[in-house]
Parts: sequence; C-alpha cells; structure tokens
Amino acid sequence: IHLRKVIARLLDQLPTDAASVGAAATQPSGDSPAISFYLQKLADNHRTLAMRGMNVDFGVELPIDEVYVPLRTTRGRMDQRSLSERAKSSGTFGDIESFDDRNIELDRVFHECESQKYRGLILLGEPGSGKTTGARQLAWRLASGTSRPEELGLPAGMRPVFLRLRNLDPALIDTQASESDREFSIRSLRRFLDQETCCPGGASNQQNPGPELWDDQQRGLLWILDGLDEVVDPKSRAIVAGWIRDILPERPGDRFFVTSRFHGYRQRDIELGEAFLEFEVKPLDREQIDRFVTQWFQAAHRRIDGNTDEADGNAASDREQLFEVLKTAPYQSPNMLAMIANPMLLTIVCIVFKRDHNLPTARAELYRQCVKVLLESWRAEKFRRTKQQLAKPFDVEAARSVLSKLAWWMHQEKDRSEVPITDLAVEAKQTLQRVSPDANLGIDGEDFIGRMRNESGILAMSGEGRGKVGFLHLSFQEYLAADYAAREGLADDLAGRVTDSWWREVALLSLRCEPSEKYVETFFENLLSRGVLESHVDLASRCIGETIHFPPEPFLAVLNRPDATPAQIASVLRVLRGRQDRVPWLGDWCDKLSSSPHIEIRSIALEILAAIGRAPIAPVTLAPEPYSVRVDERTGLTLVWIPAGTFRMGSEKGDDDERLVHKVTLTRGFFLAKYPITNSQYARYLESGDRQATVLKFWDDQRFNQPDQPVVGVSWNEAVAYCQWAGGRLPTEAEWEYACRAGSDGDFCFGDDLAQLGDYAWFGENSNGQLQPVGRKKPNAWGLHDMHGNVWEWCNDWFARYQSGAEVDPKGPSKGSGRVFRGGSWSGLASGCRSAGRGGFDPSSRVDDLGFRLLLSPSEGPPEARV
Repeated sequence: IHLRKVIARLLDQLPTDAASVGAAATQPSGDSPAISFYLQKLADNHRTLAMRGMNVDFGVELPIDEVYVPLRTTRGRMDQRSLSERAKSSGTFGDIESFDDRNIELDRVFHECESQKYRGLILLGEPGSGKTTGARQLAWRLASGTSRPEELGLPAGMRPVFLRLRNLDPALIDTQASESDREFSIRSLRRFLDQETCCPGGASNQQNPGPELWDDQQRGLLWILDGLDEVVDPKSRAIVAGWIRDILPERPGDRFFVTSRFHGYRQRDIELGEAFLEFEVKPLDREQIDRFVTQWFQAAHRRIDGNTDEADGNAASDREQLFEVLKTAPYQSPNMLAMIANPMLLTIVCIVFKRDHNLPTARAELYRQCVKVLLESWRAEKFRRTKQQLAKPFDVEAARSVLSKLAWWMHQEKDRSEVPITDLAVEAKQTLQRVSPDANLGIDGEDFIGRMRNESGILAMSGEGRGKVGFLHLSFQEYLAADYAAREGLADDLAGRVTDSWWREVALLSLRCEPSEKYVETFFENLLSRGVLESHVDLASRCIGETIHFPPEPFLAVLNRPDATPAQIASVLRVLRGRQDRVPWLGDWCDKLSSSPHIEIRSIALEILAAIGRAPIAPVTLAPEPYSVRVDERTGLTLVWIPAGTFRMGSEKGDDDERLVHKVTLTRGFFLAKYPITNSQYARYLESGDRQATVLKFWDDQRFNQPDQPVVGVSWNEAVAYCQWAGGRLPTEAEWEYACRAGSDGDFCFGDDLAQLGDYAWFGENSNGQLQPVGRKKPNAWGLHDMHGNVWEWCNDWFARYQSGAEVDPKGPSKGSGRVFRGGSWSGLASGCRSAGRGGFDPSSRVDDLGFRLLLSPSEGPPEARV
C-alpha cells in the first residue's frame, strides 16, 4: 500500500507517456491500461482529505486513512405502522429493537445489503454530516487496493466508479421522456459514466475507460453516485432516480452507493425502489468528536508551527481547553450539541476557538465569528508564520458586506448554492463599484472572487470542470444572506418567505444578526398580517425564540382587534405561552380570557395564569371540574382532568386486533398531560440528577431535539422511569383511547371525516417529513393536543388481542413481548391516527416517531410500573 502511494506521487510528476508506462506496470491483473489508469487516478484524487479552515494556498491535506473519522449509520426509517403489522403477524416484537437501534459502521453497510439481497443503498444525512467524505473513502479503499471488495461485503473483483451528480449535464436529462423509457435511461447513464471516468491526462489508450468498464459485466461495477440532492430540479432528480431503477435488471452484477441530503430524497416521486436500503448518517459521538478535534488541531499547529513537539503540545492544549468550553451550559443545549456533532459545523467551532480561545453561545454569532476568521485571521497567520510579504490588506467589514450581497443574490433562486464564476463576477463588480476605494477591494469581480477563494477560503470551487463557485458551506450563504437582509431592512421580504423551507433559516438568522428594533417589529407585523400565526404557529414560535428585541405590540394589536377570530386569539396565546417575562400585559389578558366559552382559549389562558402564579395550582389529589387545567410546579407539565366514564373501545372498521368492540368503564378520573412530553420537559428530568435519567437516542439530532418537539427515541422502560420521577405513570390503553375519543364514537375525536384530520394531526401527508412542536394543531373536545399524529405514544399495557365482554378499569395482560403504542405519527399513514388504531413494540425499542405522555391518578397513590 505504501509503495503504491509513493509510485502514485512519482507518476504525478512524470510526463504523460512515462506515467502511462508506470500505471501499466502497477495495474491489477486483468485490468486494461485505460481501466488501470482510471483506478489509479481515482485513488490519487481521494487519497487525501483537506482539513477545512485553511485557505486554498495554505490548505492542509492529510492521508485519508489517517484522518478519516469512520461514520456510524443506522437503518433508515420505515413506516412504524408496517413494522407493527409485521410484528403482529409474527407474534413477536423482539426484532424491532435490533432493527431500529443498531449502529452500523459505514464499511459494513454492504454486508447488510448482501445479507438481505439488496442491490444498493442510499446514504442520507444533513449538510456537512460526512456523506461525501464517506463516499470518497470507499472509492479510495477499493481503487487503491487497500481493501478487497469482499472485505466490504461486495462481490470479488468489483471495480468502483465515482460519479459526482453535481457534474451531470442537464442536456443528458430529457424531462419530456417517458418514465418507462428504459432504453433512454440506460443510454443517459452510460453517457454520464463515460463523461465522469474520462482521463484526459492519460495516453491515447487510457483516456476513455467508460466503454470497457460498462462492457465487463463479469466483474461488475460499484456505482458511487454522490449528491442526488445536487440535481437541483425535483423533476430532473426523479428522472435520475428512474435511471438507476431502470438499469438494475440490465446489470445484475452491479451494486450502487448513492448519497443525498434528506430533503433531496424524501420527496414525492423521488425514490430508488425496493432494491435499495436506506441508511442515515448518525451525528458524531463523543469519541468521534474527540478524534476529529485532536486531528484538526494537530494538523493546524503542525502546518503553522512545523512538525515539532511544540506544535503537538499546543494542539493538545487547544483540544483540552476547547472541551472544557464545550462542557459549559450553552453548549449542552440540544441545538449546540447538534452543531458540534456535525463534522462541517464542528470545523467551524475549531476555527473560531483556534483564534479566540472562546466561543459564542448562538449559531448566528458563531457564523459571524467564523466569517471573520476566514476573512482575516488565517490569512494574517499564514503570512506572519511564513514571513511572506502581505499585499495591501483589504477591509474585512467591506468584504463581508460584498459577500452578503452576493449571498442574497445567490439565494434568490431556490436550491442554488453554486453559480458560474462569470455570473458571480458580474454581480460582484456591480457591488464593488459602491464600495469605498479605501477598502482595497478593487472593482474587478473575478479578482474579488479569486481573493475570497485563495486568501480566505470562504468561496470554493464546485462543479468540477464547469467553472462554478459557491460558499464553503450552505450555512455561510444562509448567514450572509440574513446579514444582508438585516442591514438593508428587508423584513417585509423575509416575513413573506419564511414559510418556504429554502428561506426559513435565512429569516430566522436575520433576527439574530443585530437587526434594528424597527426591523423586528416590521417582521412580526408582516408575519401576523399574512396569517402565518394561525397556519404555522410552530414557525412563529421559532421566530420569537430567535429575536433579541422581542416586540409584543403586534401581538397585542391582534388581541385588541374587535374582529379577531377565536383561532387568532388562541394562536397568539400559544406562541406567547412560556414568554410571560417578555409580555407584561399577558396576565391581565389571560384573566379576561379565562372564562371564554372557547375551550382552547380558556385552556391556554388558565395554563398561562397557573404558570405565572396568578391562578391557584390545585393539588392533584383534588378532583376539579371536568377538563379544567392544572400546572404541576415540579415538572412544569400542563395537565387536564379527565372524568370517569364509559365508552366503546375498538373499531369494527379497523384491523383484526381492533374489531372486538367492547364496553369499557373507567371508574376513576385522572389527570393527563395536555401534550406529549417535550424535549424541554425531559431536560428538566435530566437536570434533576435522578439516577435513572438517561440521554436519549436522538438527543443530539437537530431534527428531533428542539425544545417544544415531543421527546422521541425513548424506550418504554425510559418512559416509565420518567413517569415514576414525575409521580405518575403511563396511561393504560383503555385510558388513552377514552381520552383520545373525548366522547366521539367515530374514527377520530371529531368524527369520521378524514378531510378534517389535517386540522388536528401531523401525519405523513402534511408534516413535511418532520417531527413538529406540540400544541400546533386543534385540541380534541377535552383540550388534549396531539392525541392524533405527531408521535406514537407508549401505553402501559402488553400488546394482545382484546378479550370478549365488558371490562372495568382494564390493565391489559400480565405478560407479553410487545408494549402497546397509540395515536399515529408525523411519518405514518392517516389510518394510523385513528382513535382505535394500535400496535406494539419491544419495550426497549427507540424510534424517531415514538414518545409518550404522563398520567397522574390522585386515587392510586405512588405509581407502580407493571413490568
């Protein structure tokens, strides 16, 4: 292996004809000169990784086998209803845990595919999670001979081809072609293979290995297709996915490895089919973060200080100091934990800490510091250490303002993160003409882009061979666009775009980019006038959470309007709940609204009054009026009193295990949490020091760890432990269905009209593929939110078919293999949200759409978990 690396380095320095001789001498047995030359180039191109944070001229590249932090993956999400059906039919729930919980190293994913007869996999992850690095490492291992294909779970003799989908020529995509035109698919993918494997630096018999690679089906190809999401147009992306599906039966010996961001794949009509497994990149764990940071600081100090003991000592010191900072409270929040668990964003943390030996406590401030580092500190450090003569320095703030304008311009087109250099140069020139000459930026657009690439690295080449450029990471483009909007007072514009996922982060960051108070007030006035408060309460809450200067006036104006609807009033109360310290008049308004005939207005008003101590918090041992609200001081939970009663449990229209409809009587009333337990409420449990409290599976994943989202990734056992700490228990299956129905005998709490479900529930058709904050949909008639959809909820019972005959206070069977879950989820079908819908999982299962809510029963005394 080491000899091969030495030869590769020497070959790069030889003339083309000599290089071809060397490549031929080292080619694997059976490979033609063209294939051998391509594999050599593939190995050379991927044998090193650039350590981000250095500019292009001063980049640090280390061997990929020394610095690559192996990725952990988990099998992709399946519809939990189908999992439950599989478990029901088999009569066992034991396999659900292993399916959902296993960590699978990236070099084991093909073993997983081969064992289950799958032809390929798609690796999904957030931006900066390491998908492309993982793909490059796989290509290098195979092309260099470091690993044999069979060691990775692939057929012996298989060759890799690395195809960057960002390089796909739009001319190859015929959006008018029929999806069933298999010949067109095969022809297009073959042309792309020829394009990406072309080696213009080789001899005449080495330049075009594509036809030989295609024709040799005996050995087969591993198609590494990087960046499906970088085929920007969704229709074109669906066509490319169709190419891959169509080629499968034509090339039975081939295997496929595709990477994509989540948003680029989990969209309608974009799927690779049943021959593919999904794997999701997991956030870095503590051990991986430690290794990453150690290697980053070591590379940085050795490059700056030389390969000396002093450099290694400085690197170790920086590492220890950074980890001390990361232990502090701001960096233990879910948002910050998610940031440092992402390789790209962790790099940002290292960059800023290297300069300041301190870190900001919010991501907008962190981006601001990182931009400053890239524009100023690394460049200055380079010239100071290497004793090179600095060119006349440019004004950093002026450069940032130009970059902000360019980011705003680039963001105007959806999913545009790279543009031709010539186009960006035109925009840069127009902006530079308005900058003072004293800034020393000149007026040449291409020169400016070159300086930003070569002296700071904040711009980087992309779209190899096509002369395109983009920001180092989409996060920088979003931050700088937000900075431009805040400085230019574009509040109206962003308030109108905030519901668009492409613009959402820009809008949120703009509220942190030191905007004027007028900007913030105008932003919320527009937000409310556009109806965002009623249609996207969760989004309005996020906007409020980002603001430095919170303006209560626009919300007060809604409450004062004589024509304000109950839905508008309830929405205002929802977003202000928990922010009483910033809204001094809120208590007085809640006094007025606490007797409202509208149940949701009255419920939230009482909840707020109880939280601020203006309404007495009655002991839970006292049975209050039906459906009244109490707030538990220790846990912070809002509880609704559910009176005793009788109902018909099950559904004659449901699955077999539901159809034994029977009468159930609950003789005792109980308090039930108004919402599923949220991340912020579970965090209070973690902070209590309870010995059973454990950090949950998705605690460091930003898709699932926002404060007002339901806690997920929690096993039945962990849910029981929380309930014991809170002085309660999980509801029985009968208690849960009784509370969900709220007096209804229909499929849902509102009856049988499926068209109304979207008003009450988050499920697969309206959740945008995301877990949602609690309390953003209508409550049922008893004031309980999210009983339908958002997350399945654990119940106390073992899963079994119903017994015949009426029951009184049923508690389910005394043993079993799966615990009941109820209610449907953000990722599931509408049918799963039915009041009678039910399923079961192994008690140790942890999945991304399964949570729980608490029941307090005053008449039972201390709770006992029936294990």
